[in-house]
Amino acid sequence: MRGRVLDKILANSTPETATYPRFNSYNLQLGIKEIVKDADYLGGFAQHGSKMIGAGTKEQKATLTFKRDKKAFLVVSSRSFVVRPDRISSDNAAFVCYFNEDSIFHPSLEMKYISKDRELSLIRSTNSGITMPFFNSFHQMDMYVDAIYWKIDDPLMELKMLSGQGESKMVLESNNLYTDERFQKMQGIADVSPLFTLKQYAEKNSRYINSVDFDKYLRVSEQQARSLLIFLANKGFVSYDFEEDVATINEKLYYYLAARSNKTDYDKIEIESVISAIPNAKLNLMNFEMDMQGVGRILLSDSQQVWIAPVNQEMRLLKNRDIEFNGRVHAGRSDYYGKKFKFVYDQFRIDLANVDSIRLKVVSDTEFDENGNPKLIPLKSTLQNVTGRIFIDSLTNKSSRKSYPSYPIFVSDKEAFVYYDHPSIYNSVYARDKFYFKMEPFTIDSLDNFSAGGLKFKGDFESGGIFPTIAETAIIRPDYSFGFERESPPEGYAMYGGKGKYFNHIDLSYAGLIGDGKVEYLSSSSESKAIVFFPDSTNMDQAQWDLRKETIAGVGFPQANGSGTAINWRPKEDRMFVYKQATNLEVYDKNVTVNGNLVLANKGLGGNGDAYFLESELYSKDFWFKQDAYGADTSDFKLKSDDASVLAIQTKNVKSRIDLVKRFGDFISNGKGSFVSFPLNQYICFIAQFKWFIDKQEVEFGDDYKDNTKLNIEGSDFVSINPYQDSLRWNAGLARYSLIDYLIKARKVKEILVADASILPNDTATIVIERNAAMRPLNDAKIIANTTTKYHTITESTVNVLGRKVIRRVENMPIRIRRRLNTPFCWNALLLIPPYKPMPMVLFLTVVISC
Repeated sequence: MRGRVLDKILANSTPETATYPRFNSYNLQLGIKEIVKDADYLGGFAQHGSKMIGAGTKEQKATLTFKRDKKAFLVVSSRSFVVRPDRISSDNAAFVCYFNEDSIFHPSLEMKYISKDRELSLIRSTNSGITMPFFNSFHQMDMYVDAIYWKIDDPLMELKMLSGQGESKMVLESNNLYTDERFQKMQGIADVSPLFTLKQYAEKNSRYINSVDFDKYLRVSEQQARSLLIFLANKGFVSYDFEEDVATINEKLYYYLAARSNKTDYDKIEIESVISAIPNAKLNLMNFEMDMQGVGRILLSDSQQVWIAPVNQEMRLLKNRDIEFNGRVHAGRSDYYGKKFKFVYDQFRIDLANVDSIRLKVVSDTEFDENGNPKLIPLKSTLQNVTGRIFIDSLTNKSSRKSYPSYPIFVSDKEAFVYYDHPSIYNSVYARDKFYFKMEPFTIDSLDNFSAGGLKFKGDFESGGIFPTIAETAIIRPDYSFGFERESPPEGYAMYGGKGKYFNHIDLSYAGLIGDGKVEYLSSSSESKAIVFFPDSTNMDQAQWDLRKETIAGVGFPQANGSGTAINWRPKEDRMFVYKQATNLEVYDKNVTVNGNLVLANKGLGGNGDAYFLESELYSKDFWFKQDAYGADTSDFKLKSDDASVLAIQTKNVKSRIDLVKRFGDFISNGKGSFVSFPLNQYICFIAQFKWFIDKQEVEFGDDYKDNTKLNIEGSDFVSINPYQDSLRWNAGLARYSLIDYLIKARKVKEILVADASILPNDTATIVIERNAAMRPLNDAKIIANTTTKYHTITESTVNVLGRKVIRRVENMPIRIRRRLNTPFCWNALLLIPPYKPMPMVLFLTVVISC
């Protein structure tokens, strides 16, 4: 190897610090294959002390070429490389990374390759304040990043910022970025922009500018000229070689001036990555796509108010400024949320492959801010499950220099959906899989200034089976939701698959599906101004409900009606609940009123509460109402008296039937111990069954009537509940109760027990119980005393029974006393059983022997 040797004796020099002797080869084309694995060296050779150096010149720099798949991929060029066993480094190297016809380039870096880690680091030089960007032709962006790290066995390069320990900002600027603010800031107070000055210099001289020559042109000091070149280098307008003190004008300068004079279009795309501890970006060497983190918001057009915000601040930068991301797109008065979004730079549009929801805002007519300007109100409804595209502006108007009022424009590719399953809408009762408005493919233009009235979407409304599919146009409702209003056709809408029909007004909004009209079900008609339709039911408030007397499928329905009712119709259960509110419900042409609720079903009409008919009250939790009769399996029955404070008859737990045609009521006890109470008469009657003859105003207990209403029962126990009669009790084979004079009239009473005596009415006697348990005197009665020995018999007596131990006014009684000789004697006597004391019968004789 031929070259030149220099030597110099220096004091205090050690083998590690010695730079002499020196050797420099004459041949600058020495090639070393695999100087390290997967890297070739081309250049000169030098030895400075113990340091081996790859050497080059200003005109012919040494190069270190790294390979991928045995092809040149990344080239680092420098005037000198320091080669050591564990590393290769350079203080000032140019770097270029190739991908097909594109590259990433930087003219002045600190380069270091660590052999052990097989890691290449490229760190932006900060000498003299130079912070030039990396020039990236693949992405068409200038990258203001401190360092690139690459483990050459790895398909990823890491891009990082090095300043400080906290968050740091990496910035990527479009090659076509321009703003008036930046231009004015660079010009400052000067009369002419430095960009224009540099352009004029290049036209007269060269694009390669030496600060020594440039200072003369500017008529400033060399340092001032150099500072200007460094300033413009940091902005990417020139590339500055610090060693040579030479700047090269980049195309960006000419582009910026053309944009300033409106001779070319431009954009305002700038991507900022702010993050700590981890790389700002990773470059995939397989396809050159760049995954970035810490990206908050990217402005695409300030004039059209379009920006994107990636979810989790993550995005992917593709060729020529295309961006893939998930998250949010803001365009004027609209926001788009979803996945698989892509910004296509050349077409200046955003492709939205999977939009979860579109949220729109409209100008309010009623709400204003503190300055008196109308507020922008977000719509409650969102458009969901959408795919489409946003055209930000004209392809030649990325700068929005010209006014195209129709932009931005959103065009959907297929149907969109509005759902009504928000928790605020009746707790999500409208499930989105069945209840929705499906919009036909649509276009929204003027996204930055559309009006509420201009948002109209044709489509089909699916109500979850409430109504058939309805073709309609969705508009913005007063509550700022999407919906519509319409009238039903003259024949009405079938409801719930034909279970009923609806007529008149339908209203859809975030208030739900509501109506003002009439619902027909079976033979009923319900009209209300406050109807809410649900997929499984319909609710009505303050409804006028009418039921026609009609037979449907063999089931008879009575006439009924109600005013101001609340109605809950459950078609799947085939039941309509009619709830009384202010006034009672009416059945059978107002003959029966119900203080309670009715249930209409295909099996008939039922209900609960109190049913009032004439002077009767029937209470049940489960009524049935036939066409001409009503009743219940379990009920309580009452009949009023002429005393408003006291009932005539009361009974509980009976099976009841009241026939309004045959005019009778039939009541059967549901269990042992059931009884009928006569509060006015202070009596109860233990009986299994009784009838109420409505027109005769009479209640019958017994088995002696020879008519079609004959009852076959053996008798009934009547018990006084008057506190002074000490539970006087007797059995009657037949009894009637009059609702005219309120008398209990009983026949076939065989015996009345009083104390230890037995009173036997004659066979034709009628026991009459008046009010307050007063029993009328018994004529021609027989008294046997006592009931065990039957020692005394008193016949042909008129007896007043006043209680279980009291008889008074016993007159003209023939008395037969059986002595030991069984000789009869006849006496006129007075028989007293002292009241209130349980003592044996006492016989007082007043007249002796009359026979």
